[in-house]
Amino acid sequence: MLLVLTADLLWRSRIESALAGAGVQVRWMERAAELGGAAEPEQFWVDLTAPEAIAAIAEARSRFPRCRIVAFGPHLDRDQARQARQAGADEVLGRGAFLARYLSG
Repeated sequence: MLLVLTADLLWRSRIESALAGAGVQVRWMERAAELGGAAEPEQFWVDLTAPEAIAAIAEARSRFPRCRIVAFGPHLDRDQARQARQAGADEVLGRGAFLARYLSG
């Protein structure tokens, strides 16, 4: 299962379109508090513009130690990237790099 945290409807639509037909089960979240009822996902994608994104990364790392956490955001902000890594993200990417790596092809 893939868990995705984003409050951005355009990015949600873009991710849904890219994953359509791939057979991937996706659970969508808009806030960190929604992690409470989630089963451990294989991956957790976190839009850094979402409310409480860094807290969600920290909570997911604590609850799901084997989960791969990928954070992405606009124009990679070094301070925000550092915070995401410190919170437990395995990978932090700008949106363009995230799109190329995970949503193309």
